[in-house]
Amino acid sequence: MNYQVVMLAALLMLAAVGCTPNRSPEVTTAVGELKVELTPVELTYSIRQGKFNPFPARFRITNLSSTPCSIAVWSCSYFEHWRTDSKEVSIGDWSCDSNILGSRLLTATNDYNGDLPLVVKPTTKGRQITLRLAFSPATKSMFGKPLEGVIGGTYWSNEIKITVTE
Repeated sequence: MNYQVVMLAALLMLAAVGCTPNRSPEVTTAVGELKVELTPVELTYSIRQGKFNPFPARFRITNLSSTPCSIAVWSCSYFEHWRTDSKEVSIGDWSCDSNILGSRLLTATNDYNGDLPLVVKPTTKGRQITLRLAFSPATKSMFGKPLEGVIGGTYWSNEIKITVTE
C-alpha cells in the first residue's frame, strides 16, 4: 500500500478525535481544541457602503491541540458555516463560479484563515456595535450524507467592536 495513503488515513482517524467543539455561546473564545479569531479590517464602517460593499473581517481558525484534525468547509457558502450573535449584522454573500466542499487539515502550525463579508444594518448608524461570530464546520455532503473524518460543533470567536458612521 502507498505510504502517502496510509499516512492520510492515519491523519483522518486522528482528526475524528483530535479537536473538540466549544458549544457554549457565553465563552468569548473557543476553549476546546479550536480557536476562532476575528479581526476587523477597519474599526469604522460607513453605512453608505451598503450591501454591495460589505464590512470585511478576517478570520483565523487555529488548532490548539498537538493532534491534527480536519474540518470541512464550502468554498463559497460562508453563510453555511458562520453566524453572528448580533441582530444588526449578517454574513454577506458574493458571486461564485463553483461551490465545492473541501477538507482542511489543521495542525499546530497550519491554520485556516480568510476574509468574511459582514453586512451591517442601516439602523446602527451613529453607534458602536459589538459582535461575535460562530463557526460551524460542515458535517454533511451536499446530498445530506454524513462526512467521515471531519469534526463538527460550533466554535465562537472573540468579540469585536465596530463604529458605524453615515
